[in-house]
Amino acid sequence: MRLPEKQLFGLPVTFDLPEVDGIKQGDKLLLKWKGADVAVLEVVEAKECYGTSSLEHPTVASLVQEIGKFYVGGKIHGFELPFGYPTQTPAEVRATLPENKQVELRLAEPVDLSVGYKYSMHQLRIATWKDVKDSVLLVHPTCGPTQPGDIDGIVRIQTYEALKAETAQEYPMFRWAYLPYSMKMAGPREAIQHMIIRKNYGATHFIIGRDMAGTKSTIDGEDFYGPYDAQETGKKYSAELGVTVYVGPDEGYVQESVAKSKGYKVVKLSGTEFRRRLRAGEDIPEVPGPLSGSLMVSGLALFGALFYMRPTRWVLQKTVLPAPGEGPSKETRDNGYFNLRAIAVGEKALESGAAPKVVAQVKSGTGGDPGYKCTALMSVEAALCCALQKDKCSAQGGVTTPAAGLGSVLVDRLNAAGMSLSVDAA
Repeated sequence: MRLPEKQLFGLPVTFDLPEVDGIKQGDKLLLKWKGADVAVLEVVEAKECYGTSSLEHPTVASLVQEIGKFYVGGKIHGFELPFGYPTQTPAEVRATLPENKQVELRLAEPVDLSVGYKYSMHQLRIATWKDVKDSVLLVHPTCGPTQPGDIDGIVRIQTYEALKAETAQEYPMFRWAYLPYSMKMAGPREAIQHMIIRKNYGATHFIIGRDMAGTKSTIDGEDFYGPYDAQETGKKYSAELGVTVYVGPDEGYVQESVAKSKGYKVVKLSGTEFRRRLRAGEDIPEVPGPLSGSLMVSGLALFGALFYMRPTRWVLQKTVLPAPGEGPSKETRDNGYFNLRAIAVGEKALESGAAPKVVAQVKSGTGGDPGYKCTALMSVEAALCCALQKDKCSAQGGVTTPAAGLGSVLVDRLNAAGMSLSVDAA
């Protein structure tokens, strides 16, 4: 975690290419983003990079399956910022901050805002002002790609912009900016990376939450890092980096063992489960403050009573509840997409002693919204398999799943229809 010169550095910042034939020191490479020229890379070195066999970590899997064979390094000469959303350079952010000390609040996803956000902001202000009087709290979330299935950066920004507008008058001590950074889910080392980055943006204090930059195995769901590893690592190197780490109390949270010993009900809502509920349109529980919790319970009781009575239920159905058949607009359906990647481990070991692994990828492609257009496409293509290519299907009758009964015939038809399905050795 140190450079050859002994300075702390969390993670390497790299630029990968599939081939480097003909590229030598001193060459200049034009970097483009969506057709626009954004910078020139002056090549200093090009070295082959090494993979790893641990594909259960999403970033490691990306390194093995998606990243090019070679890393190219050198000086960057920028033309313009290549992002489709508002970002500020470190100098621009520092210019908006007063000279007194600041405390930074790092938020990564809208899941952080779902937990009684106004109450949380109020509690955060009280807690941080105990340590740094009249400090400014810089909300500086990462808005680049993270791990598969995470909420898109532009959606996060829209969420923060709505929160910023709603709380501007009540909480003027909060400042807002966005970091175009791709999370690597590297746990403690990434905490160090963020401390270095945020210091460059003007932060003198850094808030590290529970399980910062953590991730789970894509096979068994086990955590790669302990829930407090990032906090402990940040505090260990805080003085050396010149950034004070703030670890606040667990508002609304106690360790599971303590909760059980006190007879508390254990409630869990991971980021993965939050995103699943969000995409499925399911209810998302809120952990509110005391007052808002009481009001919420009272409101739910009142709504239940009104829905129970026939006259008020009729009014609610006409004015509040969605009508049967309502769904997303055509534009939403056309612009929808999904990208699914699964790593399967066989039960029977190979001659080498290792269980075989394959990576299956499914992309909607031109199929569109997964809940409407893609579902219709898959249903129609499955029916066409039975009608036109029954003799080539895996099963000739009976009750079976599309995968087992139609097999590669359905895969070929879906690929021809615009989707993308593939299976490769891990």
